[in-house]
Amino acid sequence: MAKFVRGGITAKKKTENEPFKLIIEHIAKGKAVFFTPKRHGLKLNGYSEDFGVGWSSERAFGRMDEIPFYQGTTRAVSLDLKVGPMADETKAKDLSAMVSELAMYQYPVFVNDSIAKPPLLNVLFGNIISMNRDGVNPLICYLTSFAIAPIISNNAADAYYPVYDKVAGTVYAKAYNLNLNFTILHD
Repeated sequence: MAKFVRGGITAKKKTENEPFKLIIEHIAKGKAVFFTPKRHGLKLNGYSEDFGVGWSSERAFGRMDEIPFYQGTTRAVSLDLKVGPMADETKAKDLSAMVSELAMYQYPVFVNDSIAKPPLLNVLFGNIISMNRDGVNPLICYLTSFAIAPIISNNAADAYYPVYDKVAGTVYAKAYNLNLNFTILHD
C-alpha cells in the first residue's frame, strides 16, 4: 500500500480539516504540493478515467473463436482543475511557486549526471485518486502529461489581473487552469 513520505505527511497534516484536497508528492525528493478549495480556490472542471484491459489471443485448430489470454489492466486518470484567483500579491506568488514546483515533479532525481530515481508520485485527491476510494491513502502514479495555462486579464480591476514585480521583472498569475494526466501503478 502506498504511503506518503516526508512532504506528503506534512501536506496531509496541513489539510487534515479540509476533506476535498489534492496532494501530490514527489516520492524521490520527499517534497509535496497541495491545493484546497479554501486556500487555493481549487475547482474540479473535468475528470475522466480510462481502464485499459490487455488481451492476447491464439487460434487453435478446430475452434471457431480464438483462445483469449488476459495480460493486465491499466488505469489512467485525467484531471482538469482550476486554482485561484488569489486575493493578494503574496498568495499569487505562493501559488505560482507551487505550480512551478509541480512542473518540476516531471523530472527524475539525478546523481552524477545519471538518473538515480524516477519521477514517481504519491497522489491523493478525495475519493477519485486514493487507495480503495477511501480518501485517506494515496496511489503511486506517474504523470504522462501536465499542462499549465495561466488565467490573465488585461483589466486592472479584474480578479485575474496579474501581479507585476517591477523590481524583479516578473509576472505572477493569480489563477491557473491545470490539466494533469496520471497513470496509476498498481501496488
